[in-house]
Amino acid sequence: MKKFVSTILTLFAALQFASAANSFNYFDFGWERTSYKSGAGTVLDDANGLFAELAVAPLGPLFFVGEYHYARPDVIDGGDLSQHDLRLGPGLQVPVGPIKLYTHLGGRYFKLDPKFTPFEFDDWGFYVEPGARLAIGENLELYVSALYSRLDDSNEWGSEAGVVFNLSSNFGIKLMGRFEDQFNTLGIGARLEW
Repeated sequence: MKKFVSTILTLFAALQFASAANSFNYFDFGWERTSYKSGAGTVLDDANGLFAELAVAPLGPLFFVGEYHYARPDVIDGGDLSQHDLRLGPGLQVPVGPIKLYTHLGGRYFKLDPKFTPFEFDDWGFYVEPGARLAIGENLELYVSALYSRLDDSNEWGSEAGVVFNLSSNFGIKLMGRFEDQFNTLGIGARLEW
């Protein structure tokens, strides 16, 4: 028993619990559940999906983000389709005490495949996402952001909020929610940070 306890304590010491770094060098991936609202909610059933996000900060306050969300909703009257949501762009971060303010902007691609009426969609546009990240204690990070997108000559508004429980300086568990005009998404996943 003593050997088991010693091994567990050694393992926890090796994890090197560190303060939430608020780093913009990370890779997030996981599962999400999307529920549709407005007109889309009358045609599309809730969907399971996957998400992945890569952020790399090569120079001081400058970073780059690539984010992809995939969902596969059923069409209520029969059939199914794939939803693809991709965002790519540069960003800037500014530390203000324990908070990091940031914004990134770039291209956004949204597609429903196969196309179907009345929600036929396959278009590139642009997005802007300002937000804030806050480290709480040694291994907890909260974040919140707003989202504006211009797709197919229409304005889309949204927000995202989440929490990352850092189990070590390089690995954490992420819980998040995205709330946009046409759908809401809740997700759980992992974060690899360096």
